[in-house]
Amino acid sequence: LAANQLGTNVSIRWNVTNNANFGYFVLMGQNQTVGNLDPGTDAARAVIENTESETSVGNSILTVHQTSDLVFPGFIRNTSTGSGTLGLVKDGSGKLTLTGANITYTGTTTVNEGTLVLSNATAYASASTVQGTGILRVSGSIGPGASITVTNGGTVEGSGEIPSLSIRSNGLVKIGSASTNSAGAWDTGGTISFSDGSKIDVTGLSLSQQPYVLIRGSSVSGTPILQGATGFTVANSGNSITLTPVLDSDGDGLNDGQEIVLGTNPNLADTDGDGVPDGQETSLGSSPTDAMSMPKTKVVYWGQTLNTNAAANIPTNLPSDIVKISAGGTFAVALSSAGRVYAWGNSTNGVTNVPPGATSGVVDVVAGLGFVYARKTNNTIVAWGDSRNLTNLPSNNIIKIVAGRDQGLLLDSTGKVTQRGPNNSGTANVNTDSNWQSGVTDIGAAIYNHIALKNGAAIVTGIANHNARVVPTEAASNVKSVYAHGGSTLTAILSNNQIVMWGKNDTVQVVGLKNLVDAGSLPGVTVTRYATGTQNDAQLVLSQSNDPTIRKFFSTHGYWTGLLDRDGKLHAWGASWAVPNSPVPAAMASNVVAAAGGENFALALVLDQDGDGLADNVETGTDTYVSVNNTGTDPLDDDSDNDGLNDGEEVITYGTNPVSEDTDGDGVNDKAEVDYGTSPTVSTVFNRLINGSFEDGTEKPSPGGNLPTHQDNVPGWKTT
Repeated sequence: LAANQLGTNVSIRWNVTNNANFGYFVLMGQNQTVGNLDPGTDAARAVIENTESETSVGNSILTVHQTSDLVFPGFIRNTSTGSGTLGLVKDGSGKLTLTGANITYTGTTTVNEGTLVLSNATAYASASTVQGTGILRVSGSIGPGASITVTNGGTVEGSGEIPSLSIRSNGLVKIGSASTNSAGAWDTGGTISFSDGSKIDVTGLSLSQQPYVLIRGSSVSGTPILQGATGFTVANSGNSITLTPVLDSDGDGLNDGQEIVLGTNPNLADTDGDGVPDGQETSLGSSPTDAMSMPKTKVVYWGQTLNTNAAANIPTNLPSDIVKISAGGTFAVALSSAGRVYAWGNSTNGVTNVPPGATSGVVDVVAGLGFVYARKTNNTIVAWGDSRNLTNLPSNNIIKIVAGRDQGLLLDSTGKVTQRGPNNSGTANVNTDSNWQSGVTDIGAAIYNHIALKNGAAIVTGIANHNARVVPTEAASNVKSVYAHGGSTLTAILSNNQIVMWGKNDTVQVVGLKNLVDAGSLPGVTVTRYATGTQNDAQLVLSQSNDPTIRKFFSTHGYWTGLLDRDGKLHAWGASWAVPNSPVPAAMASNVVAAAGGENFALALVLDQDGDGLADNVETGTDTYVSVNNTGTDPLDDDSDNDGLNDGEEVITYGTNPVSEDTDGDGVNDKAEVDYGTSPTVSTVFNRLINGSFEDGTEKPSPGGNLPTHQDNVPGWKTT
């Protein structure tokens, strides 16, 4: 045959029967392309060769477009006694397995598609290249003269011996199993070379937090890029490639070694408890060990309108260093990193009148329905509001404060808890119950029940309704923190990150969390146990990983509950009349570091890294303004269009486009128009800013781009 006379539609089948002569496919120095190979029933007697005994014949290459899977145990050789070499190209999606000692050809091999398997091809001596989508799998041993080069998307895998293996840029070694010792690793027995851009893939392996040996040889040079696993690094030990875990025990973005250097807790994602994981604080430049040091933030409101709830009237002069927030009835409080308390909303009982003692040196602040507690650096308390919550407060050594709707709880350094406020169906038992007089390390306050952590177990006081005082067995040990929500719903977080919630469920406070999990809203969280009781109550146990999806719960003063997930997204559920009655704002969809709930409203403290008054979440960086929830601005630049007005001023105060320096296109930038008192949003009319509102003035003079001197000198204006 002349060269290339067959084609991919032609399959080659041998019809050699047992004990018959051999069947030959001889190329005679001509390159040929065929479809599938089929060695027949006596497959070991099928022969592919360049020549039989002919001499003075050139080399040839056989391209096999194999689309089915088959094993070829016959002869593939250069010649019997003649001249020339034979090479092989593997195309097609099928798997072609060459096995046995009679695979002896020495021409080149190229694997472009599908899989070529070398199974105990002990005399195989070809220089092989794997590329494209091709895979070369080696099991057993191949001949001492063989070499394999993997490049440009190709893959080598298996467990066999390879005298020379070279992985070039974008070539990949697929590891089928990893061993904790070198004896169990893939030992090629030869040299291994990894070039820059080469890869090693461990996808599908079951890996634990321990070192592994992936592949070894007589010598190994270079280090590949790891793919298929996170939390590990690869290294070259000289004769092997090893896989070593980079432990991030708490999933905060810092490995354990980094945490030791920084002085943070490698087993606690948020060492200082400020709501920002240690890794995020480190990258943003704030201290992960100081709760009063945080990235710039913004307070966001969600719930009833200003006409209904005065807490919606967030002061425009709140600083960008707010570190804590708390919600009252129709008011709210916030704490700056400077230790100053701010308050706004309805001032019943004087709750918005911050006393001088709370204008500096404060490290924590909480609000109830009508009272406020502020804890100072010396662990003393400043309190104001409803007198029932202020009487006979402990004088010092207070290490934690919480506020339910009606009562406040104060925990001192001896582990004693004091309650102040009206008694709601037995909650005042805190002051007399011996279990609450020492050894308590965490506390939570609801309306009708309070919870504490003591000796690793949750303890509860208050009403017996809704079985709130029946602590689930899972919360009887290994508890690390506790929360109380609304009326009588309680939560414990265990040391293994399990969540245990129980109590009042008639307004879906417990099952609402289960519904979030069932809907896939909390990836990585699974329901371990759920049971309903006889008093409109329920018990729920959730499991999650070492990098927990649920970061923290926040307490509310109404019959609803909320949490923050790993991404800082706020989730809320409960009675339809209690949960804030509008969709969660875009500003609370991520990067929320703290949240607080009133009876039917929520506050969130969200990152605002550039301090421009816009939450990072709404600064989408697209350079196109869409709405207040999609501003297109840069979250790291407070003046995205460089017009002299910061992005928050443009969106909130002036209604200008924060990504256009000249919103109205009149040739004068927005800041200049604001300074002159003209309208930055109307191109044909000067508008004087009087008492905070724009008033129509004269027609704009020409030429269009020239702003005259102060507008009092523009014809038609009167000096005021």
